[in-house]
Order: sequence, then structure tokens, then C-alpha cells
Amino acid sequence: MYQNAIRGAKVLKYLTDLLNRLRREKEPVIQEDQLEHIKELINEGNLDRAIEELEKTEKSPEIDEEGKLSCKILRSGILNTKGDFERALKLAKEALEESLKLEKRIQAVDAATNVASNLFRLGRFEEELEVIEQGEELLNSIKRLVSREEYDEKLLHLTNRKGTNYATKGILDKAIKQFKECVKIAEKLGKNEFLAGSLNNLGRTYFLMGEIDLALEQLQRSLLVLRETENQAAITYTLDNLGKIYEFKGELDAALELYQKAKDQYQEIGNKHAIAITIHRIGKIFQIKGDHEQALKQFQEALKLRKEVGNDYETSESLFDLIVLLMEEEKTGEAEKRLKDLEEIEKKNDNKVISQRTRIAEGLLLQGSERAINKAKAQEIFQTIAEEEIIDYQLTIFSMFRLCELLLFELKAYENEEVLHELEQLSKKVQKIAEDNKAVPLIAEAYLLRSKLALLRLDIKRAEELLEQASSALEKHDLKYLIEKISLEKDLLKKEVEKWNELAHRQASMNERFELANIGDKLIPILVEEISQSAKILEVAQEQSFKKELIGFILYKFEKAGIQPFMRNGATVLNRLEEKKFGTFLSISVSLGSEYFTGLYGPLPVTGNPNYESLVYAQLVKDPKSPDPRLKNKNYLIISFVYHKSISKLLMMQREKIEKVFKEHISPKVDINKLSLNTLKTICREIEETIVK
Repeated sequence: MYQNAIRGAKVLKYLTDLLNRLRREKEPVIQEDQLEHIKELINEGNLDRAIEELEKTEKSPEIDEEGKLSCKILRSGILNTKGDFERALKLAKEALEESLKLEKRIQAVDAATNVASNLFRLGRFEEELEVIEQGEELLNSIKRLVSREEYDEKLLHLTNRKGTNYATKGILDKAIKQFKECVKIAEKLGKNEFLAGSLNNLGRTYFLMGEIDLALEQLQRSLLVLRETENQAAITYTLDNLGKIYEFKGELDAALELYQKAKDQYQEIGNKHAIAITIHRIGKIFQIKGDHEQALKQFQEALKLRKEVGNDYETSESLFDLIVLLMEEEKTGEAEKRLKDLEEIEKKNDNKVISQRTRIAEGLLLQGSERAINKAKAQEIFQTIAEEEIIDYQLTIFSMFRLCELLLFELKAYENEEVLHELEQLSKKVQKIAEDNKAVPLIAEAYLLRSKLALLRLDIKRAEELLEQASSALEKHDLKYLIEKISLEKDLLKKEVEKWNELAHRQASMNERFELANIGDKLIPILVEEISQSAKILEVAQEQSFKKELIGFILYKFEKAGIQPFMRNGATVLNRLEEKKFGTFLSISVSLGSEYFTGLYGPLPVTGNPNYESLVYAQLVKDPKSPDPRLKNKNYLIISFVYHKSISKLLMMQREKIEKVFKEHISPKVDINKLSLNTLKTICREIEETIVK
């Protein structure tokens, strides 16, 4: 759930704390310049070199037992970031045992936190919880030995670990409680980076609950806090999380914009590890959008970087997704080569997720074979993984969907009612896993799958009921692409109900049922494929001439609560709540940290309405009431010029002239408090005239 880049940030935090402690010592056991060099290597993502340097430091004859312990804890943290969880766990356990033996309880708390983190990554959640509780006991025992600030910091880290544990196990109400406690501690400490991280985790947990608005609210607050810290790395982590939310909502262009922004920031920092994660996500978006050529390019670039970093766990993810994509493209030869690479990684690692990825990839190749014996072997693999302990629920559901495909193939070929019953049971299991993990899109898709199966059974009433249940599951969630998809399915069934009744009356063949239900060889929407098709439903852009009803303007300014809309004119494209969310997206797109870019930007996607795009004009203008003292009586004015995609080409031809209109009316000399609706109407009229000419 929580990104590897964030784990890397925690390693850096421990290193920074260690440096600060050394600066207070008269005769430090580890030289400060050595640790500064190691910190630089970690920042660059050069983790293997950082480990080598730590090992050299640890073996130095001048270093005492306490210094060795610090090095060991650091090495454990770096190995965790690399994805080498078994070695990281071994080191962390050694550090915990040694620190207890030496009665170094302060370091024992740090070691316990590391042990817990690695147990979490290995899926050993109950053991992790026990170690967290051990860490809490140790922390209470040193309450009088450390400053209140140091105590609160360590408490925050342990509370965060507990929240992560609960969130991963699906106990989201308890996770929310822990992360809210983290927010309180961070506010008490007055440390904005801790506060931003806690808000980030709280937002991610609300996201898992399907509470999208609350998730966006927390992440927006996190960004506001981070603006004061000017911590580009932390801002970038938040961008990643926001990207995931827009991807979840099916707003792929917005997600792509945020991931690209995050990638650019990571490249500035020079963190290869984080760059690879983001490039891989960009590849997933292109795969969802159906641009397999770009997806392949991004996956290969991410794979190259991950091999350089030496993270087998994440390299296995890149190889797995490459194999899935290559099989979609029917490039079996290339997929076989990648499978061999994946098998080599599996041999070196005792990791359940890597094992499942390898076996599923093998199953995909067998499924793609023309031979029945190979399809049977694939079915056996997918069946086994579907029945195993759930380590990564998306891999389990992936296997279940592939198993469904094979069973549908068998049902169509042999018309065996037992196979249909097996499919019905399997679809219920998919729904149960989706519900347990609060995966709202998957819950709706499971209902849709069950509705299709009800049609194959000629139970039309049940099919209608299941579609209604799918609609109900989406009621509280802003997933327009899925709401529209289910609505279309309901309309289609109403139109074809007489045909279905006729098929039921004469007990039509299974082939006829498959045809009317529109079930092909690839019915099963394996997450990425489905979102792309669903998102496209809303995109109905046709070439047409300019009409003033196709454009609108929304003005935003910064207030204490963040960016807020304060004036509008022209077409109403978004409701007030959507306008506010769109403002957050725009502020991220055109400004980050302490930087306030000015000029014309775009086109950018309009979050909340995929039929529209936006050109964005940003300017620092006068504001004696500015809520931000750093802006020195100025405010950041953002004007969003939204327009229907159908006139995009027409507008791009006039882009320079449109920018000229904005510059003439909105200069740095403008006072935002004196900006009138008449000025906005004048801008609107002149842009309309420019386009028409």
C-alpha cells in the first residue's frame, strides 16, 4: 500500500537523526562526512554503493558497538527499500537482539520498527503486530531517558506501522484511528514533514475505503503543508498518491499528468529507485489507454532501472507486466524470454509474491497455446493460485479472471452446466475478495460478471437484479466511467429482454446465449483492460464548429484552506465540488513547492469531465490580503479556460493569440480584489472573437 519511495525517505530520516546525534558528540564514533556521503548515495538511488560504504564503516577498528548497531539498522532499512526483505529482516533481528543485550534500548526501538517493517513486506502481519507492541513497551521504558520530542517521533513511527498493518489487513477503521493519532503527534511536534506524511497515509486509507472525497481532502492538505517545507521529494510522493486516485476514478489523462510530474521531480532529485516506480506506473496508464507501444517502452525503461538498482522484488513486477503485455500482443517468443528472466529471480528469492507472479506468467503462456493439454495445465495453475492464501489480492483476482476465461471457453465448447455452476461460484469469490479489500470498481465488475452468467443461465430477472446491485455499489462513489457503463448495460438488457425471453422459451444453445450476451474470448476485464474501455465510454468528442456554449472560465486564488474558485463565466462544465477538486489538480500541474510558474499551460485534462480539456493561465498578482506571507502581498491567480475536446484543434491553432488576450488583461499589476466579472466577460468575448476569426 505504501510506496517504496516513502520507505526510502524513512531510511534518510534515520540517517539524518544519526548525523544530528553525532554532531552533539565530542568524539563521534562515525565520521560525519562518511554518513553524508552515504546519505547522498541513498538520495541518488545508488543503494548497493550505500550498503558497501556502511559495511566498510561497520568493519572499521575505530567504531564501537553502538556505532556498529547504527550501521546495521541503516543497512536493514536500505535492504528493505531494495526489496530484499529476508536479508533486511535478518539484519534488523540481529540489531534488535544485540541492542537488547547491550541494553541500548533507544536503538532497540529503531531496530524493532525495522523488524516490523520487514515482517510487513513479507506478509507476516500477526508477527509484525507483536513486534510493534514490543517496540511500544521498549519506548515506554525509555520515556525518561530521551527528550519528549525524540519520544514522540519514535511513537509516531510505531503508530504509523500499526496503522499500515491494520490497513493492509482490511481493518480500515482501526487504521484510520492510528493515522489520525499520527496527525495529532505530528501537529504537536510542529514538524510539517511528519504531518504531511501522516496526512498522506490517512488519505491513502480513505482511498482504500472508497472515500474518494476524504482521500483527496487529506492529500490536498498534505500538499499545502509541504509547500511550507519546500520538500520536493515529499511533494512528489503525494503526487504519486493523487495519481493513483485519478487512475482509480478512470481519469487517465489526469493520472498521467500527475505521474509525469512526479517522474520529472524524481529525476531532479536523482532517485533511480523512485523514477523506476513512476515510469512503471506511466506504462500501466498507457496499457490501460490501449497504447501498447508506449506501454512497452515505459515497462522496458523501468525494468532497466530496476535491474540497475538491484531490486528483485520490483524487477519481478516489471517482468510480470511485460509478459502480460507481450501475450496481449501475441509476442509469445519475447514473453518466453522474459519468463526465463523471471524464473531466475524466483530461484534467488524465497518470496511468495514473486512465486505467484512467475507461476501466473507461466500460466499465461500455456493459456495462449493452441493445445488443449497446455490450456489444462494453465487452468491448474490459475486454480491453485486462486485457492492459495491471498498475498496480493490483485494477483489472486488476476488468476481468477484468467480461470474464468478458460472455463467460459470450456462452457461454450461443451455446454456443460457443471462448468456454469463453477463459474458462478468463482464470480462470487471474486466479489467477496473485492469487498474485503474495498475495491469498489472490482465489486461493480463482479456484479456485472455475475449478471452475464445469469443471462447464460437464462435467468433474466436475476441478471437485472445484479445490475441494480452494481449500480447501488457505485452510488456513493465518484466513478463516472463505471456508473455510465453499468447504465448502458441496463439499457441494453431492457432493449433485448424480448430476445432473451424468446431464447429462454426454446432453451437456446449456449452459443446463441454467448452471442446475445456479447461474450467473446476476452470477456473478463482484467483491471487494466476494463478501465480503458469504460473510460472511453464518456469520451464522445466529434469534430464540430465553434459555439460559445462549448467554453467556460473558472478563476481560482489561494486561500488559507488551499486553492478556491471565486469567479466563473460561460458554460457550466463542473459542479461546485468538482470545481474545487479540479482547482487542486490545476495548482499541482502549474505550481509545486515554492515555485509559482506564470504564463499559459496546457492543454490539461478536466478532472470530473473527460469530454473537456483546459488551457490554464497563471499569474502572480497584487493582493494586500494574501494568506501566504511568503508571497509578499501577492496571490497566485489561476484562470482555467475549459472547452469541449471537439474544438481542441481549432483552439491550438490560436494558442498564441489566446495567450496574448490573457496577458493584456491579467498582468502582475492587477489587484485580485478589484478583479471584476466584467473583466472576465471581456476576456471571454475577445477569445471568442479570436477563435471565430
